[in-house]
This record gives sequence, C-alpha cells and structure tokens, in this order.
Amino acid sequence: MNSENPWLSFEFSDRMVHHLDEKIISSHNASSKPEYQFLLNLAPEPWIGNLNGNLLVLYSNPGATKENLSGNLPQKYEKVIEKSINNLQQKNFRYPHFHFDPDLVDTEGAKWYMKKYQWLINEVGQQVLSKNLITCEVCPYHSFKWKIPKILPPTQKFTFKIVEEAIDRGATILLARSAQIWLEYVPKLSAYPKVFRPNSINASISPGNYGDNFHKILSSFG
Repeated sequence: MNSENPWLSFEFSDRMVHHLDEKIISSHNASSKPEYQFLLNLAPEPWIGNLNGNLLVLYSNPGATKENLSGNLPQKYEKVIEKSINNLQQKNFRYPHFHFDPDLVDTEGAKWYMKKYQWLINEVGQQVLSKNLITCEVCPYHSFKWKIPKILPPTQKFTFKIVEEAIDRGATILLARSAQIWLEYVPKLSAYPKVFRPNSINASISPGNYGDNFHKILSSFG
C-alpha cells in the first residue's frame, strides 16, 4: 500500500500543499474568509498513525488556533513539522500517532489528543494507543474553522483507500466528524458492522460518548 502513497516525497516548505492539490486549495482559499482558509505554513495531516492500526477515527480536517490564524507558529513548530513529515512517510516508529509522543508534550495537538483520548490512555497506555490509532481527515490542511472545499483534494483518494483497507481487515471505525461525507466517499462504511458514532458532537472517545460501544472500541486493542 505504501507504494501508492502520494505523500512519500513531500517535504517541508514555506507553502506546504501537495502539488496535486494546489489548484483546488488555492481556489478554496481565494473564495473563503480567513477563518476558513487553509493554513499552508502548517504541515498537512491527511492521516496520522500506523496505517495497519485497528482503530480508525474519522474527522473533518486538522484544526488551528487563533494564534495560528494570526500567523504565529505553534509551540515546538520544527519538531511538530518533523514528526508530521515522518508520519506521511511512515517513519514514526515508537509513537506512530505522534501527538502522543512525549517529545511533543504541551503542544496544542498533544493537549487536544491527550484530553479527548484520556479514557483509552487509562485503559491501554499512551504508547499502545499511539501504535494502534489512525486518525483520518476529509481534507488534510489546517484551518481555524471547517468548510469543505467544493472539490476534495486529489490526494484524498489515498486516505479513502486507507479506510477501505481497514474495513477489509476488520478494524474498528468511529465516525467522529463529517459522517455523511465519509459515507459518500467510502460507501463500504454504510453496511460495515464495526462503525460507531458518538452520542454528541463532543470529540471525546469516552464511555459517555460511545455508550456500550466503548467496550467494542477497547476490543480493537486485542
């Protein structure tokens, strides 16, 4: 599968947009208010994690802070960029889902993920979670507020393939955000028995938000 990965040669730059996505992302930004524009000084995150993981959580797009929107770079920017690029090339071995990496403690991404996934961390531990979790985005570019582009970036074909292959191997999948979009682009999800939705718009992977299905989520860790 890695041979099909369009992000393998992606590198750091002042404008981090994949060449296949350039036209669509430029059009989106030109027609959007600043809070909906994609911030291209932040590394894309079409997915994060080991692509063979057995727990997938599906979102809309990676977020950004008001400070990022104002042009301020996030804490430990260079380290986050390094791990982001390594993730695209599947080179983060100790903590494949790098927001759980202790090297990034106190960064905005780490704080968000640690808070939303604290129940799973309590059950299986931070490193086990990092090695098994894949988070996927409808669009890989950061923005302060989410608005779907009129046309999805071409690189998303690979992200949708990640989800399809996860279905084929029996992974657990959570439709945390943009459920209708995911169902449209990955039709296999509609009839898949191991897809679960949260009870609220809260992003927490918790017993309260997933009810009895939380135990089924835990089973994805073996």
